[in-house]
Amino acid sequence: MVDLGTLTNQQDRADSDALQKKLLFTPGRLTDGIEPSDDPLIAARMVPMPNLLSDAAPALGIDDFARALSDSVAKMDRAMRAVATTGDPDHDFAALMIPHHQAAIDITKAFLIYGKDPALERLAKESIVTHGAQIHVLQTRLKALQADSRVRSGE
Repeated sequence: MVDLGTLTNQQDRADSDALQKKLLFTPGRLTDGIEPSDDPLIAARMVPMPNLLSDAAPALGIDDFARALSDSVAKMDRAMRAVATTGDPDHDFAALMIPHHQAAIDITKAFLIYGKDPALERLAKESIVTHGAQIHVLQTRLKALQADSRVRSGE
């Protein structure tokens, strides 16, 4: 286990619709009424991953790692776009998080092949276990939600 310190809440803030609109972290598909963030990290995230990685790879000498990252992100994007959302937040959250967590595992496996930092390696191994367990829970809940939906609809 890696100790990453302690997070302490110094001040509570009132919640509001306006604050939630500014905190939404899905810049690729903004819902009507959601304002884009001016955060430069979010802007960097919006750069198409394959282009970003292929441009950086020759200079950094990480062609295979960059390709693995790009493939993982593309696979996740295809899987997330293939999810048939229902409008039920519980179902849609579970269905969309499964490919998200699988991508985290795929990226982590690539890191374990090419990375060198022992502390990050320990974190990566823990991440694979954690994300795998989360996928299992999400799949279990998704099956239960689908069964509940069939019961309610009289199937």
